[in-house]
Amino acid sequence: MTDDNEWDSFVLKSNDGWLYQTSSAIKWQNNESKNRVNLSFIVRRLDRTPVAIVPLFLIIEPLEIQKYKVPNLLVSTINYFYYKKFRRYLIGKKYLKFDPESFSGPVFLNGISKKNKAKISKIIYERIDFFAKKYSASEFIARLCEASISFHPKNRPDINPLFFMGVGTQCYKAPRATAYIDLSQNNEDTWKQLDEDCRSSINKAKRMGITFIENDRKNIARYHLIHAISWNRTMGHHQPLTRFQAMIRHLDLNDSVHIFFAQKNGVDVSAVVLHTFKDTGFYMGGASTEEAYSLGANNLLLYESVLWCQLKGLSTFVVGIYDTNDGNGMKSFNVGKYKSQFSNIHRPTLESKKIY
Repeated sequence: MTDDNEWDSFVLKSNDGWLYQTSSAIKWQNNESKNRVNLSFIVRRLDRTPVAIVPLFLIIEPLEIQKYKVPNLLVSTINYFYYKKFRRYLIGKKYLKFDPESFSGPVFLNGISKKNKAKISKIIYERIDFFAKKYSASEFIARLCEASISFHPKNRPDINPLFFMGVGTQCYKAPRATAYIDLSQNNEDTWKQLDEDCRSSINKAKRMGITFIENDRKNIARYHLIHAISWNRTMGHHQPLTRFQAMIRHLDLNDSVHIFFAQKNGVDVSAVVLHTFKDTGFYMGGASTEEAYSLGANNLLLYESVLWCQLKGLSTFVVGIYDTNDGNGMKSFNVGKYKSQFSNIHRPTLESKKIY
Protein backbone atom coordinates (compact mmCIF):
# COMPACT_ATOMS: atom_id res chain seq x y z
CA MET A 1 0.00 0.00 0.00
CA THR A 2 0.95 3.65 -0.33
CA ASP A 3 -0.15 6.76 1.55
CA ASP A 4 -3.88 6.58 2.36
CA ASN A 5 -4.56 10.13 1.15
CA GLU A 6 -2.88 9.50 -2.20
CA TRP A 7 -4.68 6.17 -2.57
CA ASP A 8 -8.14 7.54 -1.75
CA SER A 9 -7.65 10.63 -3.91
CA PHE A 10 -6.92 8.34 -6.84
CA VAL A 11 -10.05 6.28 -6.16
CA LEU A 12 -12.23 9.40 -5.99
CA LYS A 13 -10.93 10.82 -9.27
CA SER A 14 -11.06 7.63 -11.34
CA ASN A 15 -14.23 6.30 -12.98
CA ASP A 16 -13.00 2.83 -11.98
CA GLY A 17 -12.92 3.74 -8.30
CA TRP A 18 -15.64 2.93 -5.79
CA LEU A 19 -16.13 2.52 -2.06
CA TYR A 20 -14.71 -1.01 -1.87
CA GLN A 21 -11.35 0.13 -3.25
CA THR A 22 -10.75 2.85 -0.66
CA SER A 23 -8.05 2.44 1.98
CA SER A 24 -10.66 2.22 4.75
CA ALA A 25 -12.43 -0.66 2.96
CA ILE A 26 -9.11 -2.47 2.56
CA LYS A 27 -8.41 -2.01 6.28
CA TRP A 28 -11.88 -3.33 7.07
CA GLN A 29 -11.19 -6.55 5.16
CA ASN A 30 -7.61 -6.84 6.38
CA ASN A 31 -8.77 -6.68 10.00
CA GLU A 32 -11.55 -9.22 9.41
CA SER A 33 -9.37 -12.29 9.42
CA LYS A 34 -5.92 -13.39 10.56
CA ASN A 35 -5.78 -15.68 7.52
CA ARG A 36 -5.47 -12.77 5.10
CA VAL A 37 -2.40 -10.94 3.79
CA ASN A 38 -2.74 -7.47 2.24
CA LEU A 39 -0.68 -7.33 -0.97
CA SER A 40 -2.27 -4.19 -2.46
CA PHE A 41 0.08 -2.18 -4.66
CA ILE A 42 0.34 0.84 -6.94
CA VAL A 43 1.73 1.19 -10.47
CA ARG A 44 3.60 4.43 -11.20
CA ARG A 45 5.24 6.20 -14.09
CA LEU A 46 8.96 6.96 -13.91
CA ASP A 47 8.10 10.39 -12.49
CA ARG A 48 6.23 8.61 -9.62
CA THR A 49 2.81 9.61 -10.93
CA PRO A 50 0.34 6.81 -10.12
CA VAL A 51 -1.39 5.27 -13.15
CA ALA A 52 -3.18 2.39 -11.40
CA ILE A 53 -3.88 1.03 -7.93
CA VAL A 54 -4.61 -2.61 -7.22
CA PRO A 55 -6.37 -3.91 -4.09
CA LEU A 56 -5.12 -7.48 -3.63
CA PHE A 57 -5.23 -10.08 -0.86
CA LEU A 58 -3.73 -13.48 -0.28
CA ILE A 59 -6.38 -15.66 1.38
CA ILE A 60 -5.10 -18.55 3.49
CA GLU A 61 -7.87 -21.03 4.20
CA PRO A 62 -7.14 -23.37 7.12
CA LEU A 63 -7.45 -27.10 6.66
CA GLU A 64 -10.95 -28.39 7.37
CA ILE A 65 -11.21 -31.53 9.51
CA GLN A 66 -14.51 -33.21 10.32
CA LYS A 67 -14.97 -34.00 14.02
CA TYR A 68 -16.30 -37.53 13.61
CA LYS A 69 -14.46 -38.60 10.47
CA VAL A 70 -12.82 -41.72 11.95
CA PRO A 71 -14.61 -44.60 13.70
CA ASN A 72 -12.80 -44.15 17.02
CA LEU A 73 -14.86 -41.38 18.64
CA LEU A 74 -12.32 -40.67 21.41
CA VAL A 75 -9.37 -40.34 19.01
CA SER A 76 -11.46 -38.23 16.66
CA THR A 77 -12.54 -35.86 19.44
CA ILE A 78 -8.94 -35.43 20.68
CA ASN A 79 -7.72 -34.74 17.12
CA TYR A 80 -10.52 -32.24 16.62
CA PHE A 81 -9.56 -30.43 19.86
CA TYR A 82 -5.99 -29.96 18.64
CA TYR A 83 -7.27 -28.99 15.20
CA LYS A 84 -9.38 -26.20 16.72
CA LYS A 85 -6.41 -25.04 18.78
CA PHE A 86 -3.92 -24.92 15.91
CA ARG A 87 -6.38 -24.45 13.03
CA ARG A 88 -4.89 -21.21 11.75
CA TYR A 89 -1.54 -22.93 11.21
CA LEU A 90 -2.95 -25.87 9.20
CA ILE A 91 -3.10 -24.54 5.66
CA GLY A 92 -5.68 -26.10 3.38
CA LYS A 93 -5.66 -23.68 0.44
CA LYS A 94 -4.04 -20.40 -0.57
CA TYR A 95 -5.38 -18.13 -3.29
CA LEU A 96 -5.36 -14.50 -4.42
CA LYS A 97 -8.39 -12.22 -4.68
CA PHE A 98 -9.35 -8.65 -5.45
CA ASP A 99 -11.07 -7.86 -2.16
CA PRO A 100 -12.92 -6.25 -0.23
CA GLU A 101 -15.97 -8.47 -0.34
CA SER A 102 -14.68 -9.98 -3.60
CA PHE A 103 -16.00 -6.87 -5.34
CA SER A 104 -13.05 -4.73 -6.24
CA GLY A 105 -10.37 -4.79 -8.95
CA PRO A 106 -7.80 -2.39 -10.41
CA VAL A 107 -8.41 1.35 -10.61
CA PHE A 108 -6.88 3.06 -13.65
CA LEU A 109 -6.06 6.70 -14.21
CA ASN A 110 -8.78 8.46 -16.21
CA GLY A 111 -7.90 9.34 -19.78
CA ILE A 112 -5.17 6.80 -20.48
CA SER A 113 -5.26 5.26 -23.95
CA LYS A 114 -6.47 1.73 -24.62
CA LYS A 115 -2.94 0.75 -25.63
CA ASN A 116 -1.38 2.10 -22.43
CA LYS A 117 -4.09 0.50 -20.33
CA ALA A 118 -3.21 -2.86 -21.90
CA LYS A 119 0.46 -2.32 -21.01
CA ILE A 120 -0.42 -1.42 -17.42
CA SER A 121 -2.73 -4.43 -17.17
CA LYS A 122 0.13 -6.67 -18.25
CA ILE A 123 2.30 -5.22 -15.48
CA ILE A 124 -0.50 -5.78 -12.94
CA TYR A 125 -1.12 -9.40 -13.85
CA GLU A 126 2.59 -10.19 -14.01
CA ARG A 127 2.85 -8.80 -10.47
CA ILE A 128 -0.07 -10.97 -9.38
CA ASP A 129 1.61 -14.00 -10.96
CA PHE A 130 4.75 -13.12 -9.00
CA PHE A 131 2.78 -13.12 -5.73
CA ALA A 132 1.11 -16.41 -6.69
CA LYS A 133 4.51 -18.04 -7.16
CA LYS A 134 5.99 -16.45 -4.04
CA TYR A 135 3.16 -17.62 -1.76
CA SER A 136 2.37 -20.89 -3.63
CA ALA A 137 -1.19 -19.76 -4.37
CA SER A 138 -3.30 -22.29 -6.28
CA GLU A 139 -5.48 -19.75 -8.07
CA PHE A 140 -6.38 -16.11 -8.58
CA ILE A 141 -10.10 -15.35 -8.27
CA ALA A 142 -10.98 -12.03 -9.87
CA ARG A 143 -14.14 -9.96 -10.03
CA LEU A 144 -14.38 -6.33 -11.04
CA CYS A 145 -16.32 -3.66 -9.17
CA GLU A 146 -19.49 -3.31 -11.19
CA ALA A 147 -20.66 -0.41 -9.05
CA SER A 148 -17.86 1.66 -10.63
CA ILE A 149 -18.97 4.19 -13.23
CA SER A 150 -16.73 2.48 -15.80
CA PHE A 151 -18.78 -0.69 -15.55
CA HIS A 152 -22.31 0.70 -15.49
CA PRO A 153 -24.42 -0.80 -18.30
CA LYS A 154 -23.99 2.23 -20.58
CA ASN A 155 -20.20 2.35 -20.12
CA ARG A 156 -18.94 -1.20 -19.70
CA PRO A 157 -16.72 -2.85 -22.32
CA ASP A 158 -18.20 -5.39 -24.71
CA ILE A 159 -15.72 -8.06 -23.57
CA ASN A 160 -14.89 -8.89 -19.97
CA PRO A 161 -11.37 -7.42 -19.44
CA LEU A 162 -10.51 -10.34 -17.16
CA PHE A 163 -10.79 -12.86 -20.00
CA PHE A 164 -7.31 -11.91 -21.13
CA MET A 165 -5.57 -12.82 -17.86
CA GLY A 166 -6.01 -16.59 -17.85
CA VAL A 167 -8.61 -19.36 -17.59
CA GLY A 168 -12.12 -17.99 -17.10
CA THR A 169 -14.70 -19.56 -14.79
CA GLN A 170 -17.12 -19.42 -17.70
CA CYS A 171 -15.15 -22.29 -19.23
CA TYR A 172 -16.67 -24.76 -16.82
CA LYS A 173 -19.81 -23.33 -15.25
CA ALA A 174 -22.69 -21.08 -16.20
CA PRO A 175 -21.80 -17.39 -15.80
CA ARG A 176 -23.43 -15.25 -13.16
CA ALA A 177 -25.27 -12.05 -13.98
CA THR A 178 -25.55 -8.62 -12.37
CA ALA A 179 -28.83 -6.73 -12.09
CA TYR A 180 -28.90 -2.92 -12.36
CA ILE A 181 -31.66 -0.35 -11.86
CA ASP A 182 -31.53 2.90 -13.82
CA LEU A 183 -32.39 5.73 -11.39
CA SER A 184 -31.94 8.56 -13.89
CA GLN A 185 -35.65 8.63 -14.74
CA ASN A 186 -38.77 9.15 -12.64
CA ASN A 187 -40.44 6.87 -10.08
CA GLU A 188 -42.89 5.52 -12.64
CA ASP A 189 -40.05 4.34 -14.87
CA THR A 190 -38.33 2.74 -11.87
CA TRP A 191 -41.55 0.88 -11.09
CA LYS A 192 -41.72 -0.42 -14.67
CA GLN A 193 -38.25 -1.99 -14.32
CA LEU A 194 -39.62 -4.44 -11.72
CA ASP A 195 -41.11 -7.69 -12.98
CA GLU A 196 -44.77 -8.53 -12.44
CA ASP A 197 -44.22 -10.82 -9.44
CA CYS A 198 -42.13 -8.18 -7.69
CA ARG A 199 -44.76 -5.48 -8.17
CA SER A 200 -47.45 -7.89 -6.93
CA SER A 201 -45.46 -8.58 -3.71
CA ILE A 202 -44.96 -4.87 -3.08
CA ASN A 203 -48.69 -4.17 -3.49
CA LYS A 204 -49.46 -7.07 -1.16
CA ALA A 205 -47.11 -5.67 1.50
CA LYS A 206 -48.90 -2.33 1.33
CA ARG A 207 -52.26 -4.04 1.82
CA MET A 208 -50.84 -6.00 4.78
CA GLY A 209 -49.80 -2.77 6.50
CA ILE A 210 -46.03 -3.12 6.14
CA THR A 211 -44.30 0.16 6.92
CA PHE A 212 -40.89 1.42 5.76
CA ILE A 213 -38.36 2.78 8.28
CA GLU A 214 -35.85 5.08 6.60
CA ASN A 215 -32.09 4.94 7.12
CA ASP A 216 -31.66 4.06 10.80
CA ARG A 217 -27.93 3.80 10.15
CA LYS A 218 -26.73 4.08 13.73
CA ASN A 219 -28.64 1.04 14.96
CA ILE A 220 -26.50 -1.76 13.54
CA ALA A 221 -27.33 -3.94 16.57
CA ARG A 222 -30.98 -3.74 15.53
CA TYR A 223 -30.06 -5.02 12.07
CA HIS A 224 -27.93 -7.76 13.58
CA LEU A 225 -30.88 -9.18 15.51
CA ILE A 226 -32.75 -9.85 12.25
CA HIS A 227 -29.56 -11.04 10.57
CA ALA A 228 -29.07 -13.65 13.32
CA ILE A 229 -32.66 -14.87 12.97
CA SER A 230 -32.40 -15.05 9.18
CA TRP A 231 -28.99 -16.70 8.92
CA ASN A 232 -29.61 -19.19 11.72
CA ARG A 233 -32.73 -20.29 9.86
CA THR A 234 -31.13 -20.60 6.41
CA MET A 235 -27.41 -21.18 7.12
CA GLY A 236 -27.25 -22.67 10.61
CA HIS A 237 -24.99 -19.85 11.83
CA HIS A 238 -24.66 -16.06 11.62
CA GLN A 239 -22.00 -13.36 11.39
CA PRO A 240 -20.89 -11.74 14.68
CA LEU A 241 -22.05 -8.23 15.54
CA THR A 242 -18.42 -7.06 15.55
CA ARG A 243 -18.23 -7.63 11.78
CA PHE A 244 -21.04 -5.14 11.17
CA GLN A 245 -19.67 -2.70 13.71
CA ALA A 246 -16.34 -2.80 11.87
CA MET A 247 -18.17 -2.14 8.60
CA ILE A 248 -19.72 1.01 10.08
CA ARG A 249 -16.41 2.11 11.54
CA HIS A 250 -14.46 1.74 8.29
CA LEU A 251 -17.00 2.41 5.52
CA ASP A 252 -19.25 5.10 6.94
CA LEU A 253 -16.59 7.83 6.83
CA ASN A 254 -18.22 9.24 3.69
CA ASP A 255 -21.85 8.71 4.77
CA SER A 256 -21.83 5.48 2.76
CA VAL A 257 -23.67 2.96 4.98
CA HIS A 258 -27.46 3.01 5.18
CA ILE A 259 -29.80 0.65 7.06
CA PHE A 260 -33.53 0.34 6.37
CA PHE A 261 -36.26 -1.68 8.08
CA ALA A 262 -39.73 -2.99 7.29
CA GLN A 263 -42.17 -3.37 10.16
CA LYS A 264 -45.49 -5.07 10.83
CA ASN A 265 -47.43 -3.52 13.72
CA GLY A 266 -44.28 -1.77 14.92
CA VAL A 267 -42.14 -4.93 14.93
CA ASP A 268 -39.15 -5.35 12.58
CA VAL A 269 -39.67 -8.17 10.07
CA SER A 270 -36.92 -7.42 7.56
CA ALA A 271 -33.90 -5.15 7.06
CA VAL A 272 -31.38 -4.21 4.36
CA VAL A 273 -27.96 -2.58 4.31
CA LEU A 274 -27.06 -0.38 1.33
CA HIS A 275 -23.71 1.14 0.46
CA THR A 276 -23.56 4.36 -1.56
CA PHE A 277 -20.58 6.05 -3.15
CA LYS A 278 -20.31 8.66 -5.90
CA ASP A 279 -23.54 8.29 -7.91
CA THR A 280 -24.19 4.59 -7.22
CA GLY A 281 -26.12 2.60 -4.64
CA PHE A 282 -25.30 -1.04 -3.89
CA TYR A 283 -27.42 -3.69 -2.15
CA MET A 284 -24.90 -5.02 0.39
CA GLY A 285 -27.20 -7.48 2.15
CA GLY A 286 -30.54 -8.16 3.73
CA ALA A 287 -32.19 -10.28 6.39
CA SER A 288 -35.72 -11.14 7.40
CA THR A 289 -37.96 -13.16 9.68
CA GLU A 290 -39.83 -16.12 8.22
CA GLU A 291 -43.05 -14.10 8.41
CA ALA A 292 -41.67 -11.47 6.02
CA TYR A 293 -41.94 -13.75 2.97
CA SER A 294 -45.69 -14.21 3.19
CA LEU A 295 -46.16 -10.47 3.81
CA GLY A 296 -44.16 -9.32 0.79
CA ALA A 297 -42.09 -7.21 3.18
CA ASN A 298 -38.71 -7.89 1.57
CA ASN A 299 -39.82 -6.61 -1.81
CA LEU A 300 -41.42 -3.47 -0.40
CA LEU A 301 -38.35 -2.76 1.73
CA LEU A 302 -35.82 -3.00 -1.09
CA TYR A 303 -38.04 -1.06 -3.50
CA GLU A 304 -38.51 1.81 -1.03
CA SER A 305 -34.75 1.78 -0.37
CA VAL A 306 -34.11 2.11 -4.11
CA LEU A 307 -36.52 5.06 -4.27
CA TRP A 308 -34.61 6.63 -1.36
CA CYS A 309 -31.42 6.39 -3.43
CA GLN A 310 -33.20 7.94 -6.37
CA LEU A 311 -34.42 10.83 -4.20
CA LYS A 312 -30.82 11.39 -3.09
CA GLY A 313 -29.81 11.95 -6.72
CA LEU A 314 -28.03 8.65 -7.44
CA SER A 315 -28.10 7.54 -11.07
CA THR A 316 -27.58 3.77 -10.76
CA PHE A 317 -28.47 1.05 -8.28
CA VAL A 318 -26.68 -2.31 -8.31
CA VAL A 319 -29.04 -4.98 -7.01
CA GLY A 320 -26.18 -7.45 -7.20
CA ILE A 321 -24.96 -10.70 -8.62
CA TYR A 322 -27.16 -13.73 -9.07
CA ASP A 323 -26.66 -17.30 -10.28
CA THR A 324 -28.23 -18.18 -13.61
CA ASN A 325 -28.69 -21.79 -12.45
CA ASP A 326 -28.64 -23.69 -9.16
CA GLY A 327 -25.08 -25.01 -9.55
CA ASN A 328 -23.88 -23.15 -6.45
CA GLY A 329 -26.72 -24.36 -4.23
CA MET A 330 -30.40 -23.55 -3.92
CA LYS A 331 -29.99 -20.75 -1.35
CA SER A 332 -27.67 -18.84 -3.65
CA PHE A 333 -29.98 -19.47 -6.59
CA ASN A 334 -33.11 -18.35 -4.68
CA VAL A 335 -31.41 -15.16 -3.45
CA GLY A 336 -30.46 -14.53 -7.07
CA LYS A 337 -34.06 -14.95 -8.24
CA TYR A 338 -35.09 -12.38 -5.65
CA LYS A 339 -32.48 -9.89 -6.90
CA SER A 340 -33.19 -10.40 -10.58
CA GLN A 341 -36.89 -9.51 -10.30
CA PHE A 342 -36.05 -5.88 -9.45
CA SER A 343 -34.46 -5.11 -12.78
CA ASN A 344 -34.82 -5.44 -16.53
CA ILE A 345 -31.13 -4.55 -17.00
CA HIS A 346 -29.00 -7.67 -16.67
CA ARG A 347 -25.36 -7.97 -17.68
CA PRO A 348 -22.81 -10.82 -17.40
CA THR A 349 -20.81 -10.47 -14.20
CA LEU A 350 -17.23 -9.32 -14.79
CA GLU A 351 -15.40 -12.16 -13.10
CA SER A 352 -12.89 -14.84 -13.98
CA LYS A 353 -10.32 -17.19 -12.50
CA LYS A 354 -6.70 -18.10 -13.20
CA ILE A 355 -5.43 -21.51 -12.17
CA TYR A 356 -1.75 -21.91 -11.24
